[in-house]
Amino acid sequence: MQPGVSCPKPQARTPRWASREYRNGAQRQRRRYHTMPQPVVTRRNMLKAGVATAALPLASAPSAVSEATALKPPIVGISTLGFGDYSNEQLARELATQGIRVVQLFLSQSDSRYWKYNGRSDLSDLSHERCAAIAHAYRSQGVSIHSIGVYTNLIHPEDGERDANLAYFDSMIKVGKAMGVHTLVTEAGHYEPAELPSGVPYYLQESVWHRMVETGKRLADLAETHEATVLLEPFYRGFLTSAKRTRLFVENIGSPRIRV
Repeated sequence: MQPGVSCPKPQARTPRWASREYRNGAQRQRRRYHTMPQPVVTRRNMLKAGVATAALPLASAPSAVSEATALKPPIVGISTLGFGDYSNEQLARELATQGIRVVQLFLSQSDSRYWKYNGRSDLSDLSHERCAAIAHAYRSQGVSIHSIGVYTNLIHPEDGERDANLAYFDSMIKVGKAMGVHTLVTEAGHYEPAELPSGVPYYLQESVWHRMVETGKRLADLAETHEATVLLEPFYRGFLTSAKRTRLFVENIGSPRIRV
């Protein structure tokens, strides 16, 4: 460079995003987007899309499509609990007259008072023949027995009580087998200790959880022996107090014989 000769400073290059042309183009794009009709997403549209998506795997299987479209109506029945003034035969006739074809049987009728909530009863005189006769009283009227209610106490802290209640459950499974019924229903049971030193409800204590899992596995073994299924009924103020807790409990037992 010669002395006394000045050179112009290099001009800073304007970034593309800061140029006027770029900004004007972006504004035109935004205006064009906002003037275009936008799709409206509604709950109905989402449900339609979900049904369409679920049906895709069935497109190549006509028989599967026909089975999916021919859905069976849900089976609605009634519990026999609360009809203690009726004999089984009287109750079966009454239910058939009212068009009720399915029952959950509780042995609480006037000629079969064996059911005891959260406990157990003596089943020694409930012979195979009596079980068959009770089942026939309903089936002869076109009423099927879906399941038998047990509802004994599986959460009791004393080993002897739990053992006795599991033995009672085993007897009830045999009663169901004599009736041709292989599904039984129960809650976890209820127990209220006189004192709660920790302040945590008994049914939510960690030690109770582990003990109940062990009891549930023993119940699953009984059901497996007789090829029966036990359905657990949750209760919001009991051991199975929520859907999540119930699912975890069933998963911890790990048997197809225990269901909800």
